[in-house]
Amino acid sequence: MRSFLFKREGRKNFYFEYETEDGEKKQESAKTDDENDARDYMAKRKLEILAGTTTNEKTPWDDFVEYYEVMHLSNLAPSTLQNVKCTLLLFKELVGTKTIQKVSVREVDKFTLKMKTRTQRKKKMASGR
Repeated sequence: MRSFLFKREGRKNFYFEYETEDGEKKQESAKTDDENDARDYMAKRKLEILAGTTTNEKTPWDDFVEYYEVMHLSNLAPSTLQNVKCTLLLFKELVGTKTIQKVSVREVDKFTLKMKTRTQRKKKMASGR
């Protein structure tokens, strides 16, 4: 998806323009006057648009994973691909997410904590404690 960031004359915030799959040009406010924050927002929105996870749509987690595999994992080595796929599956199991929109920093933190706990438990069992 082609997109670019710009500032409208006389406006405080940045905007970005992108082209939809059918060639339609759209513009959105990045809702900030900080260029780095605007770039972050644009990147997040591009992912949402590409994955079909905009505010009005609820893409199932499994559909997102399928999309992510096709768009971002196709050039990985087989072992790396397997690791990523396992991590995405574990994320769903441990966090219990059903849609991509439910994923936030809180869910990622929850996943990280559960993974650390699992790792510690495995180390204890291996050492016989």
